[in-house]
This record gives sequence, C-alpha cells and structure tokens, in this order.
Amino acid sequence: MEQVPLLIVDDDEDITDLFKMTLKYEGFDVETAKSGQEALEKASKKKFNIALLDIMLPDMMGDTVAERLKKIDDSMEIIFVTGYSHLEDCIDATKIGLCEILLKPVTNDELMRALKSALASYRG
Repeated sequence: MEQVPLLIVDDDEDITDLFKMTLKYEGFDVETAKSGQEALEKASKKKFNIALLDIMLPDMMGDTVAERLKKIDDSMEIIFVTGYSHLEDCIDATKIGLCEILLKPVTNDELMRALKSALASYRG
C-alpha cells in the first residue's frame, strides 16, 4: 500500500511530534509545519492528501490557511484540530471545504476515525 501524504500544521511541537509518531506508525507519509506560511510553502512543493490544521497559528488563523491550501490543491482534505471548543461554532466548514473539527486532546481512535473519513472523501 502506498503511503498517504499528510501535513500536520501546529505550533505546539509536542502535538506535532505525537501525531507524527502515531501516523508514521499507521503508514502515513507525514510532514509538519509550525506556521501557516510554512504549511503553504510545503503544500506548493508537494501534494498532500490530508492536512491536520490547528486553528490558532502564530502567523495567521487556520481558516485562512485552509482557504489558501484549498487554492493550491482543492482535493486536499482538511481536518481542524483545536483546543478552543467555541471556535467550532464560528467556522463555516462548508465555505472552507472542511472535513471535520477535532477538539484537543484528541485520542488516537478519534484521529484515525477522522483520517479514515477524510480518505473516504478524498477525490485527488
């Protein structure tokens, strides 16, 4: 089976390290970015099927990053990961083309369920 390219965008290194270790073990081809700008640069150079994207980034909001990622590759599935439960109500998921919003802390089961759902929806 071919590894699925996945981009994790979060400025919390503990979260990116944990997700990266877990997802590499599950067979994903994982890259990380600590800012929206870094994510956009990586996405312009490599095709990612899925992005796990924090809403609160140091340089721009996650919904802005999501919209720009979709302009780079409209087929990319985007899953928001946030610790702010109230933001779930503020984001128009249909406008961004969002697959799902996960609230931190995210369990491995929740993460894998969301990724399987994203892969089922992926049309790249």
